[in-house]
Amino acid sequence: SFSGLPLMPARRVAPSYRIEPAPGEHWEAASAQRALKAALTAQLSDVCYSGTEAGKLVQALCEQIHIRVRELNLPRYKLVCNVVLGPREGQGVHVVSRALWDAAHDGLASATFTNPSLFAVATVHAVYWE
Repeated sequence: SFSGLPLMPARRVAPSYRIEPAPGEHWEAASAQRALKAALTAQLSDVCYSGTEAGKLVQALCEQIHIRVRELNLPRYKLVCNVVLGPREGQGVHVVSRALWDAAHDGLASATFTNPSLFAVATVHAVYWE
């Protein structure tokens, strides 16, 4: 990892020789967005922003989001999770992402959270893979 943080172990899945998800295994942004919102609310509802602790908090958030989205049972999707965390000090923020993918099978979900001390924007990109 470029940040020195440990990487999650790679999942091993046998090839299915499919070029599209099986029935019932399609990405559903609404379900993923609910999982993101629940993870953000559970982890951040009573947290005060601290610049020294933000890195560890973001890592824990990404792991929690990854677990919650994996519970949606999407076995052949690679997930990329991004969390932007900052203090609320009257500033504005724009978070933008771009990806090159198959629009029929890949997708993303995003959720935001604010409390009096901080803001957070979480985004998960899901890419179908064989």
